[in-house]
Amino acid sequence: MLEEMYSDLMEHGADPANLLPALTRVRHAVDGSQAFATKLTRNNEGLFVFTIVVYAGDDQAARQASSIVIGESLGRELVQENFVDVQKALNGVVDTIRCVVFHYDLSYH
Repeated sequence: MLEEMYSDLMEHGADPANLLPALTRVRHAVDGSQAFATKLTRNNEGLFVFTIVVYAGDDQAARQASSIVIGESLGRELVQENFVDVQKALNGVVDTIRCVVFHYDLSYH
């Protein structure tokens, strides 16, 4: 399933005119990751799957749709019980990507 998603993204990414809006791409990635993570954890006792889907571009709606995808309820409970600030974690990942890949100056933080 992940190979198919990657192949689709690569095919559409070859021509920027073919790209779906950023928010749509992020939502598709989150939905696909959730389905895959759920399937993996359902069939593999003791396996925990945490996937981070982030959009590092300038589209604010797509950035807000970024997510930490968790495959099973115990993983979600662990995040909630330990008061993980998901938004802060996602912002850190996005800022790192923007700094490394896009060479943005993040010194204002």
